[in-house]
Amino acid sequence: MIKKILIFITIVSLMVILYISNKRPIAVEDAWRLSEEEVATLSTKANNKDAEAAFQLYLHFKTIKKDNQKALFWLEKAAALHHASAEYNLAKELENNIGDKEHYKKALYWYQKASKDGIEKAQDDIERIKKY
Repeated sequence: MIKKILIFITIVSLMVILYISNKRPIAVEDAWRLSEEEVATLSTKANNKDAEAAFQLYLHFKTIKKDNQKALFWLEKAAALHHASAEYNLAKELENNIGDKEHYKKALYWYQKASKDGIEKAQDDIERIKKY
């Protein structure tokens, strides 16, 4: 439930920012919709170690394209580049979608990185996952 609330808050915040910057209302799904040109530009940036570009690609492929394989690729890249939200989301993906002991260890690693990089809620996840 908390995860859904955080996602909702993130979406609404992004919508407000985009509304203010564009002076026009936008649909929720438009927040992460990218043109082919934008995907190409962000891909180049992400491949040149731009963590935010990689995270934006993750959001696009996860929410708009529903392509989990590409989404995970960009999420892993963003996390490896020390993007705190990517670290946290990767931990969630590992914990929730796979669920074996080895993936719990990897999830714990990424929760710890996210916590160290300023994601406070990761500490609760660390305590919970240590029970596995």
